[in-house]
Amino acid sequence: MDQVQNIIENTAFPIKLSEGCFITLGQKRIPDFDRILAQLPNVFTHVDLNATAPGGGPQEYFIPLKDGRYLKLCLSGEELVSMSIVGESSS
Repeated sequence: MDQVQNIIENTAFPIKLSEGCFITLGQKRIPDFDRILAQLPNVFTHVDLNATAPGGGPQEYFIPLKDGRYLKLCLSGEELVSMSIVGESSS
C-alpha cells in the first residue's frame, strides 16, 4: 500500500475544519486549501504545489499529488468527511 493511501486509511473522519479554512465572499464560502492541507501535514508533503487539478462536483475538490494522481477531498459544511485517491500513479 502506498503512503498516501495508508494516511487516508488511518485518518478518522469527519475532521472539523476551523473557520479560517474558508474564505467568505458575500454569501459564498470558498475552501482555503492551503489552510485545510496545513491541518493534514502528512498529506501535504505529497501535494504538487505547482500543478493544477480538474474541477470536482458540489463540495468535492481535487488536489494534485506529486505522483500524478489526485487527492479527492469531500467537504460537508465545515467538515472534511472523506479523502480518496483518483487516478493511477505515474511513478
